[in-house]
Amino acid sequence: MDKKAYWIWLQSALGIGQNIPVEHILDEFGNAENIYQASDMQRRISNVFNETQIENLNTKTIDEAVRIVEQCKRLGIETVTPEDDIYPEKLRDIKCYPVVLYVKGDIGCVKDNVTIALVGSRELSPERAYLIRMMSASIAAAGAVVVSGGAIGTDTASHMGALDIDKTTVAVLGCGHNARYLMDSSEMRENILKRGAVISEYPPDTHADKYTFPIRNRIISGLSDGVVVLNADRRSGSLITARFAKKQGRDLFALPGDFYGNLSPGTNELISNGTKAVYCAFDVLSGYAEKYPSKLNVDKMMKRVPKTYDELRGFLEPSALPENSAPEIYGHPDPADGTGRKKAKQQNTAPPEDISPDAVEIYNKMGDGPIHINEIKAVTGLPISRVNSALMELEINGLIRAEAGKNFVKIY
Repeated sequence: MDKKAYWIWLQSALGIGQNIPVEHILDEFGNAENIYQASDMQRRISNVFNETQIENLNTKTIDEAVRIVEQCKRLGIETVTPEDDIYPEKLRDIKCYPVVLYVKGDIGCVKDNVTIALVGSRELSPERAYLIRMMSASIAAAGAVVVSGGAIGTDTASHMGALDIDKTTVAVLGCGHNARYLMDSSEMRENILKRGAVISEYPPDTHADKYTFPIRNRIISGLSDGVVVLNADRRSGSLITARFAKKQGRDLFALPGDFYGNLSPGTNELISNGTKAVYCAFDVLSGYAEKYPSKLNVDKMMKRVPKTYDELRGFLEPSALPENSAPEIYGHPDPADGTGRKKAKQQNTAPPEDISPDAVEIYNKMGDGPIHINEIKAVTGLPISRVNSALMELEINGLIRAEAGKNFVKIY
């Protein structure tokens, strides 16, 4: 019998989730086959199983597990268990790590690389989607692997940013590979497989429901060195990922959002509670570049989000982006001029009428030289969360640029 079947049997008997202490169970028994062969008495005296688990271990047959092994072989899904050398070491570090991973693609892409999870809500404005896509592309351009959840909205923008420049990304699904959920994303998943991996903790035919995604989120954070929450309301599943990141000792970052909008109060609240605010690839990756200098290209670590793909192209290999590439997101082209070429700005441009009063006040009080974020807070008297939101708004509109050390400069 294929030894993978024992692990699938164990997963089926114990269940899936953050409350299954796999590390303690395997410390006692060594592997899944030993648990399968153990007697009821051996399972009881180990003191690692509760009564429900013991009952399931005693009654669960291995027939379904054998069937799943054969199904995975037919579908080209690799079954990865803690016995395998390719099982991600980062996952072994977290509490209640997965017993089985169902993998398409190369899960080895996360080994020996800096991995950054980008998470957020499924509802996005076209402008926010483009911003996330460009931020993901610039993070990937610096050499990091982008991890996200394979769903619509933020996940799609995050994966596509890396794919736009032919870099590596990993999708962690909240359902089985064979489920019909989000089949509109099937083409994106196929493209992910060319450079990265699509993985799931769930057997192939498992359907998505409201419970599968929160459980899945611990894997997104567990695979990652750092987690960036890009947008979230106060009840967003992305905040579950943020909580997992904190418990797992991962770095946590948040992209400030519109103070007056309803799509980012969760990220702003994270920042107000001490999470590091980030604006660009440099903010996210600079600490890792110091720790792992051979894994990231500091010269390609952009200190602001590129506004167009022409701008990003200068940080890539010549062949990485075709000329005039301007991907569409939700039917909206590159917000420059649709060609990827940035429109020329008029001199002494006034703030647009539709930006927030906070952004107008900050813009009008900025001089000709760099100004530090703390000075902006002091001269305006605004709370730091509102300053962060307004600065991001000004940057998205191309009115200011971020420089090193939290300094900002007007763009005329």
